[in-house]
Amino acid sequence: MKPPALPWQSSEALVARTARGFACTQASRPESGFRSSRPLLRLWVDGVALAIACLGTGSAQESGDTGDGPSETPPIVQRGSWPGFLRGENEGFARRVQVVGDLAYLADDGIGLQIIDVSDPDHPEWLGTFNTAWGPYAVQVVGNTAYLAAFLAGLQIVDVSDPSSPKLVSQQYFGFEHMDVCVAGNLAYVASFGSGLYILDVSDPANPTSTGRYNPGFPAISVSVAGNRAYVGAGGLEILDVTAPASPVLLGEGYGGIARDVEVVGSLAYVATYYGLTVYDVSDPTKPDWLYPHNRYDPYFRTARGVQVVGNLAYVASDEGGLLVVDVSDPRQLSPAGGYDTDGTAYDVQIVGNLAYVADGENGLVILELPFPAILTDRDNFGVIGSEFGFSVGGRAGKTVIVEGSIDLQQWLPLETHTMGDAPWRFNDPEWEQFPGRFYRVRLE
Repeated sequence: MKPPALPWQSSEALVARTARGFACTQASRPESGFRSSRPLLRLWVDGVALAIACLGTGSAQESGDTGDGPSETPPIVQRGSWPGFLRGENEGFARRVQVVGDLAYLADDGIGLQIIDVSDPDHPEWLGTFNTAWGPYAVQVVGNTAYLAAFLAGLQIVDVSDPSSPKLVSQQYFGFEHMDVCVAGNLAYVASFGSGLYILDVSDPANPTSTGRYNPGFPAISVSVAGNRAYVGAGGLEILDVTAPASPVLLGEGYGGIARDVEVVGSLAYVATYYGLTVYDVSDPTKPDWLYPHNRYDPYFRTARGVQVVGNLAYVASDEGGLLVVDVSDPRQLSPAGGYDTDGTAYDVQIVGNLAYVADGENGLVILELPFPAILTDRDNFGVIGSEFGFSVGGRAGKTVIVEGSIDLQQWLPLETHTMGDAPWRFNDPEWEQFPGRFYRVRLE
């Protein structure tokens, strides 16, 4: 069967690369293609994942890694940025970001809290600033209140009900160099470089009261809370029982590098360290199991500053390495799944829908669009298994996807609709043997 003409033009060779390394065709010369029972080409057109399977009899010529053509990983593209240029010394350095609704709250070291309207991701618009005098290093927003770890200026609690005119509500000092803050319920957990972890009751933001303290013996630079456990970056990863906030108890320690940021998902803790991304099994908090320590010399997994996990992907803010995407479906064997080299120094990332908001140091706030959904075309996920042809689809839990089929790349027929869970979903085509050739794509509903 001669492959049909593609409904777009390209003068570039589009050479397929799969786990088995097979050559295929050029978009501008489809007659150069051939058929195979294996995936031959995957293209990304207007954000739609398109896997060309060209099923049927025939042969394929093994080509190995050609080094050309579309990558197995779809592209990440930049939508917008603020302020839109690299800033000089003492002009601000974005360290943390939190997005709530249409607003991004940026901990902009040297300036203060920046509040940015991101309702139009292509054109983020500055709304207001709160000057912290020092820092801030971290921000968390709860309702109309922002909590700032403001370095030498302590913990600052700010009313952000009017984004154009944020106002100080109260301020607390604990030793010096307040590095991070995490608010859970009525409690604020503050990591102080010189004094350890402080726990405050902030049920009345105007009058926070000290509740408890833990001194790890090492500088505390980060804190995350999940349930009744606090995960503190101090020397390594320290896990505390904070059931009784007045007297935190150390449960266990991990030594895979100082924890700059921690994301806990179920029984796994994903830790951003100087050495890269590290994963611990914390199902037994007294004995955290170091599952995947990245080698510091790994050219891909460079130093990590921040991490967020969505489904089977970890998004890592990797300093001068920009945004890295890591497949964490097997926590004992992580693998690269894409990335974007930002212009600044990536310190933090938050994922909202298909957008990544990156606190990019001197580059301020960068908004990236992530590919979704993804057709997994490695040998374990794509092809004939038993007597059925199919493939696995990766994406974010809760999103609804539609698999469509076509014989000419012009008319597309919906084949199945599915709401994604936490794991990749396997699609099987019961009609695959009825077609000498068929094409597939997956899109959001």
